[in-house]
Amino acid sequence: MMDWMQVLDQGFRMATDFASLVQKVIEIKNALATAEHPPAVAGPSGWGLLSMQPFTPRAPDPFAGGAQWMPQLQNLAAQFGNPWVPTQTAGFVGIDLTGVWAPPLNPLDQTYIREFGPYLNVVTGIAGMASGFGEGFFVPNHSAICVAGLYITGVPFEARARLLPNWVVQGVLTSVNPFGMPLEMPIFMAKMA
Repeated sequence: MMDWMQVLDQGFRMATDFASLVQKVIEIKNALATAEHPPAVAGPSGWGLLSMQPFTPRAPDPFAGGAQWMPQLQNLAAQFGNPWVPTQTAGFVGIDLTGVWAPPLNPLDQTYIREFGPYLNVVTGIAGMASGFGEGFFVPNHSAICVAGLYITGVPFEARARLLPNWVVQGVLTSVNPFGMPLEMPIFMAKMA
């Protein structure tokens, strides 16, 4: 049985991690806000990145860059301190994360990622019906994806995951349950389109 002090300590650590993640997102956004294109950077081998396997989409991108979610993404970005959201998408160090990601056994549980350099926008939901919006960054030398966001109910979430060479993302989503207690769920999804 977990001691209440441990629960409070875990909740405090989660809030501190979330705040530091939001601060990193703001720093990256401030650096990219005036850029028309993401910064030119050496390819994956220069970053110590594993070589990605070729990606063949199973279907065309049904959301075409996610322009329909731009107002919600800008609203979320403004809540985190900087309303800038890039209108176009572009990969980073030869890796383009933009597209539909879903668990292999549940293709309707979709996450849409928009990438502009190291900056990411994320839209979660079921079959294109958004239930949450986030922003974060991609750290290529660690193959890491870090995202902070809010569900449409106002509940915050944080996702930390690793991109694998076979276009699979695996990690942990941290949020709170209806009673305000920390909640962790595994992330396992593959790029579909």
